[in-house]
Amino acid sequence: MTQYYHPELLLTSPMPMDETEAEVYHWVMDLPEPKLVEEIERRAVDYAQECGAVLLEHFKKPIGVEYKDKHQRDMVTKVDKQVEAQLREAIARDFPGHGIIGEESEDSSKELPDFVWVLDPLDGTTNYANGLPAFGVSIGVLYQRRPIVGCIFVPVGPNLQGGVFHCRLGAGAFLNGELVSASVPQLPSQTRIITLPARHYWQFSFGRELWRSVGEPRTIGSISYELTLATSGVSQLSIFTAPRIWDVAAGVLLVREAGGLVLCRGPARRIWAPLEDFTPPKGKALREWRATIAAGNPETVRLAAREVHFRSHALWRLRRLLRRVLRL
Repeated sequence: MTQYYHPELLLTSPMPMDETEAEVYHWVMDLPEPKLVEEIERRAVDYAQECGAVLLEHFKKPIGVEYKDKHQRDMVTKVDKQVEAQLREAIARDFPGHGIIGEESEDSSKELPDFVWVLDPLDGTTNYANGLPAFGVSIGVLYQRRPIVGCIFVPVGPNLQGGVFHCRLGAGAFLNGELVSASVPQLPSQTRIITLPARHYWQFSFGRELWRSVGEPRTIGSISYELTLATSGVSQLSIFTAPRIWDVAAGVLLVREAGGLVLCRGPARRIWAPLEDFTPPKGKALREWRATIAAGNPETVRLAAREVHFRSHALWRLRRLLRRVLRL
């Protein structure tokens, strides 16, 4: 085993810490041998490319659509299921002792091996089904719940070409083999974009300093895709309220390896903290992990941690109830 020491977390806290508090953010992690992690990354890139080719082959063609909810808002296509089955088959063949969590299947086990592959075969299904090329294949690999490899296929990247964003812990982030950076320029700017959830105004508000410091918000419709924008510095800040683990397992490591910062705020916590691992709620399976995430340029993310004010959960629930009543 290799030990990975992460003192940089001392620099990522959104609030000042004294020496005692800072010690909490020193952690030492046992990692698999580097050659194994490199092999996992290489295979994950291959899988992402192969699955991306399948999505492109079916893009803008008639596809079977189903819905996971009675309001017909959570869409799934036959292509989602085909790609996840393809990924599961490849992982089981090449890494037979590893666990797998996928969006399109029920993996409710609370006992998982050290290595777990977290898959979103098509993040941005609605975009895909409507011909909008803003979607991704997300493949994250966890070791003892900590992300060690991340790969996301996108049909169009910042260079106007498709490809795979990929990384492994401690080795930097790349798009098709070329190094990318999330931290240039360093300071928040009104001329650059941020990405937010579609109904963010019901969930949280911004303080005056943040509104004055950042540019116009965008809503893309694919969390994985938005995290690649943060990874490459296109977006200076991305906020996600309660994403699922398959939405972010790959992307959060990409942002960090590109020099960005990722903070999370769990349901029971009122403070932001560095996202180190995916620890599910007590007594729950790993697939049930949820947290609010802010990712992007370090200075902008720290500013957001100070300036994002969440609205009352009771008020949020009341608004959701009213929306449901109005749809009846």
